[in-house]
Amino acid sequence: MNPEQYCLDKAAPAGSNLYYCSLFYKSPQKRKLHAIFALQQELLDTISECQDAGVARIKLQWWCEEITRLFASEARHPVSLELQQLLPEIQFDQGQLLYLVNAIEHQISPRPSGSIQSLLDFFINGRGIIWRLAAELCGAKDKDLITQAATIGGLNSCLEYFQSSAQHLQRGYCPYPQIELDKYGLSHDDLMQAGKLSAVRQLRDELYNTIFSGLEQSLLRLSGMDNRQILFAIIQANIAQANCKLMQKQTGDLMQTPPSITPLRKLWIAWRTNKTCR
Repeated sequence: MNPEQYCLDKAAPAGSNLYYCSLFYKSPQKRKLHAIFALQQELLDTISECQDAGVARIKLQWWCEEITRLFASEARHPVSLELQQLLPEIQFDQGQLLYLVNAIEHQISPRPSGSIQSLLDFFINGRGIIWRLAAELCGAKDKDLITQAATIGGLNSCLEYFQSSAQHLQRGYCPYPQIELDKYGLSHDDLMQAGKLSAVRQLRDELYNTIFSGLEQSLLRLSGMDNRQILFAIIQANIAQANCKLMQKQTGDLMQTPPSITPLRKLWIAWRTNKTCR
């Protein structure tokens, strides 16, 4: 499989969020988006697929070495080979990609966050860098525009983090911020069981409302700007808001498979957003 197809399959398979977020871009821009987000997905897969934290760290260290090879024109992996081909057309440096690896490494055995805001800041400043780079790849130059793309990416990353809460709990650590846990009188064991469903629902409602409101604020800031260059981020913000509402309707415990919106709904959101985006 050639590197371009590999990145498409990794980052934007049919039905995925990025598939619809990049739907209205021309092929050269799609290729850039697929390449940069494929790198993020490879790093995230390293964590989700490795049960042993030590093995996950070794694999992420390999990616640090591969990023160094990428900028020396000696890439080996299909994703970095694709980025290497695109490197003359895109402007980012080695340090930014290494920073991304470091941010994702913190998710192997994350320390409990103090509050929802500190957790959001972690994602916006960490994985938000990919969204910042993606905005620049699509031609965005306005700093406010790029900042809002990174904010949307960070908020969406936090949403995905909560959606995979069962996996985190099974590995022995709690994905939820301590201040909010204390507010509702919940512990790690409470989250693993079904004894305090009412308190869990209240916690979940507050966290998803916070993410939804953050996305709403970003969309409001973008409403008066020439924002079409980050159409991918605006579509993702609308998809994420729909997912927040759906997650709040979940009635079971956290160990159940979380619901997600259908590909048809994603298509409708993408089409509507494209029609209304400036």
